[in-house]
Amino acid sequence: MTSESVALDELGIGRIRDAFADRMFPGISTLQKHMKYFSLVQGYGIQLADGPLRGLTARAVIVIDENGKVRYTQLVKEVSNEPDYEAALQAANEL
Repeated sequence: MTSESVALDELGIGRIRDAFADRMFPGISTLQKHMKYFSLVQGYGIQLADGPLRGLTARAVIVIDENGKVRYTQLVKEVSNEPDYEAALQAANEL
């Protein structure tokens, strides 16, 4: 057993999810990070509801301003495709 507390799922991607949660919500407990991460995923409707990737997040880009207002969204229809990063960066730079 390791000293790290990691929540693994059936696909074994818990470490990846936790790394994103750590970057998005630094300085708070692991439980709080998971709660915030899952609230964000469900709140913006980017969690896959069915199929073999059920429970994972869709490939999406959301740009949110300092007041919490969504300024740009892009949901990629197929998870194997990349989002338009240039458009997302342009939206972020316009804030």
